[in-house]
Amino acid sequence: MIGTAALALSLSSLAAGCSDDGGTEAGSIGGDRSPTRSPTDDAPSRSAAVPDNATPTAPAGAELKVIVDGSSISPNGATLDLAVGEPLSITFKTDRAGELHVHSRPEQIISFGAGTTTQQLVIDNPGAVDVEEHATGTVVAQLAVR
Repeated sequence: MIGTAALALSLSSLAAGCSDDGGTEAGSIGGDRSPTRSPTDDAPSRSAAVPDNATPTAPAGAELKVIVDGSSISPNGATLDLAVGEPLSITFKTDRAGELHVHSRPEQIISFGAGTTTQQLVIDNPGAVDVEEHATGTVVAQLAVR
């Protein structure tokens, strides 16, 4: 179930400290954030317990999983926090083609086909952004872009 997995991911992000202002919006879901600045930039350096031969892995970035089954759309009204310019990876699992309308400045349209596909969305201006599935008018997600 997407809601449960997303909530668990959100709670793990909250425990790790997701934002520079020390908090997140209630009900926020999404993937790990890719910070543009380390939260420890102003703190004394700490040594990490990483073996010398370990290869560091990049954070996954924010993710949104959209399921379209006829006129049934999931999620419905998910909230995500993004930084300006941070990519949002949208994975579609759909039984039909359609479009997401992204009410950003400038507005964007993301077309999807039947099947499973993944696309990237980048918002270049801060603000509140609704992401709507066009055929049903369902607001899939609300993005808080800072």
